[in-house]
Amino acid sequence: MGISQSASKRVTGTLTNSSEFNSACDSAYTHCLSLAEQAFPGVLPYQLLTASTQLHQTLTSLHPHPLILRWVPCPPTRSQVDSAFRVITGHQHNPRNDEEELVLGSTQFREWAVVLFADDIVGTPARQF
Repeated sequence: MGISQSASKRVTGTLTNSSEFNSACDSAYTHCLSLAEQAFPGVLPYQLLTASTQLHQTLTSLHPHPLILRWVPCPPTRSQVDSAFRVITGHQHNPRNDEEELVLGSTQFREWAVVLFADDIVGTPARQF
């Protein structure tokens, strides 16, 4: 567990400090806002799967990131997207009625993306064995 935790922290730090990753997050966030015609102050949960696919495409082709290229061969699954969303929003199985609370601002969106891809990167070697 200690090794995995430090690996997770290193990967999280690498992604957080990566200009390629941050640029891809900004692009995906802006794209989601434009798809919703700026009707919401952020990204809605139903947009996150599309955002994760766009992030993966950007980070494997347009602005390649070495960790994503090596450890994330496919876009994240719906399950992975939802899990990262629950981590960021802090609710497991408590759907809220207030739509406003479910909107991710740019900071939360970037945190979600870091959690999503860091978990996938750290988990990939374990799944290979």
